[in-house]
Amino acid sequence: MLANIRHEKSLVAILLLGIAFSLFYAINQVLVVDSLQLLERGHLFSIGEILPFGPRSSQTNFIMGPFISLFTGILLSLSDTPYSVWFGILLTHIGAFCLVTRLSFFRGNRSWLLLYLVFFWCSPWRASEVFIWNPAFLMPLAVLWLYGMDRNACGQRFLGTLLMGIAVLLTFQIHNSVLFLVLMTIFMRWEKVIHFDSRAMGALVLMGAVMLAPTAWVLFTHPELLQKNRGDVQLFDNFFQVGEALKGLTYWLRYPSMYFGSTTFQLPGIDWGHDGILRKIWWLTKWTVGGVSILLVVWANYRFIKEETNLLLRRLVMFAFVSLLIVSSMSPVAFNFWHLYLVYPFALIPLTRAISRRKFSRFVALGLIAYFGVYTAVSATHSYKHDWKTTQQKDYDKKIVLRSKQIVQKYQGMTMRL
Repeated sequence: MLANIRHEKSLVAILLLGIAFSLFYAINQVLVVDSLQLLERGHLFSIGEILPFGPRSSQTNFIMGPFISLFTGILLSLSDTPYSVWFGILLTHIGAFCLVTRLSFFRGNRSWLLLYLVFFWCSPWRASEVFIWNPAFLMPLAVLWLYGMDRNACGQRFLGTLLMGIAVLLTFQIHNSVLFLVLMTIFMRWEKVIHFDSRAMGALVLMGAVMLAPTAWVLFTHPELLQKNRGDVQLFDNFFQVGEALKGLTYWLRYPSMYFGSTTFQLPGIDWGHDGILRKIWWLTKWTVGGVSILLVVWANYRFIKEETNLLLRRLVMFAFVSLLIVSSMSPVAFNFWHLYLVYPFALIPLTRAISRRKFSRFVALGLIAYFGVYTAVSATHSYKHDWKTTQQKDYDKKIVLRSKQIVQKYQGMTMRL
């Protein structure tokens, strides 16, 4: 009984800590170009226009589907401020946290669950993604798919199929990396880990038709949009370049590490002759910790392959790695760290599993929390995506509210009246 109470208190403490980190990032966020694309769609919805396309994907066409417009539009209709949007994104992340705690392979292994949550929830990789841009939804949707797969594997086929399908449908409307979840689904079904429920499949077909109907109508009435916004890229371009495909694989090691994304990791350069001692110490610390952590992840993956006996976990990790390789090879564009966020919850499994089996796992968790706190304090106040001098509301009023007519004109021919 006492152990259960301590466990629950630890879960709540980790949840609150991660929320605090995310709020600190969110309060200091800068409205970059990608943020404005989401806010433009939300603003159009709030004035009675729906744009059934997501932001334009790198060097390719617009993402199909109205999810981004609906999500941001409903929130801006409730409160005309960017804070409402990042609060909504935070809620999706909290939902992902709750689903992680209910995954079956964590049952009976509290130390592993708590360690996994520290890595998943408190890391700047996740905390900084309560940010207004479409990659912010990828980690929660990956967890939704993972939970659905877990329910399916445990015998709840209807619920599992439905949740996995919803994750794929929503990710399709957010980012082209949805192929990762599609491949994972195919592999898990091929190995008969999961089985599809016909009733759930029927419901998903209906959901997909309803979701994509506005997009289909706009393309039917304005077929030139497909050619007008088409990028000049070729599938499998990264496969033939080799280097970019291999770069994609490096994120399997990087996501569980302390070598964070460039928008939070790369701080201004240091002039060794003039900068203060604290800044030099920070520069050395972040690069040393980042480099050493990569080596730790390599060790953990080796130990996982050698020690793990749980067949479901072995399949999850193997298929995630193979899917990452295929997606990296098929991609026609050079990778940035946010392109592969769907891999994040899967890449954490070998590292946290290996560490949780060691007696020092509790000290690792406490050390991580301390480092994540320091890193958040630094990067959330000065980085590409964050600045303590930011004026979010003023920027929103200036670039969205006061430009309402220009935004309507910008997307003329691509919207529908509500």
